[in-house]
Amino acid sequence: LGMTKLKGIPKSWDGESGENIRWKVEGGLPGESSPVIWGERVFVIGATEDRREVSCFDLKDGKLLWREPVVTPAGSRSEPPEVMEMTGYAASTPVTDGRRVFAIFANGDLAGFSAEGKPLWSKHLGVPESAYGHASSLAMWRNRVIVLLDQGGDGEAGKSRIMAFDAATGDEVWANKRRVPNSWASPVVIAVNGRSQVITCAEPWVIAYDCETGEEVWRVDCMEGDVAPSPVFMNGLVYVGTEATCLAAIRPDGTGDVTETHVAWKWDEDDRPDM
Repeated sequence: LGMTKLKGIPKSWDGESGENIRWKVEGGLPGESSPVIWGERVFVIGATEDRREVSCFDLKDGKLLWREPVVTPAGSRSEPPEVMEMTGYAASTPVTDGRRVFAIFANGDLAGFSAEGKPLWSKHLGVPESAYGHASSLAMWRNRVIVLLDQGGDGEAGKSRIMAFDAATGDEVWANKRRVPNSWASPVVIAVNGRSQVITCAEPWVIAYDCETGEEVWRVDCMEGDVAPSPVFMNGLVYVGTEATCLAAIRPDGTGDVTETHVAWKWDEDDRPDM
């Protein structure tokens, strides 16, 4: 579901006939991630077992402005990870601040480029142990790239972690281990009472971390199963959901375990969301 206030936008289109299609171009390597747009630039990523790339197109006419390979950092594992077809090797949506664009791939390679296509830095974070392949998207806060690397199964707590890297250099700013199994929800950054938090979802916790330090701020026990839906922040509440558990709204101004005190409402009837 998408919402817009724009008027006169097409309600139907057809790629084969060209109906309401302004432009159509070859996208490069395959990928299940979403494109990101900043100004007049569209950034797209793609990957196969042994290749990874970032592309930039002109929003007006689809002209390819640049396409750069991701150079595998020294020490990267040569054999590709096992992924499912629906996830592939490029499922995580990139992130941009307008000056730079950052991408992460199923094999754990993380890379940054300038908006003009100049490679800035790249590093290998290790191949994530994920049942379906890594799919959490990146987030940004100020000059930091935030990476959620949940992995492993039940009983393997401690493999998952959340990290922040300097956007200019790629240096690690902070990292925090997470006692959760693999998940596919993307982190979101919110502001609460002048303090920025990054919200994460994985079984069984919704956890908020301080964007400046990486320290945990609060947590709520309400997740279960394969957690894929990303959290949403609106009207002063964090909304979370997953097919196996519930849809819930959380007040994000607490500290510690706030399961009993900061869940504004919870819906656990049938037909719960899985996306």
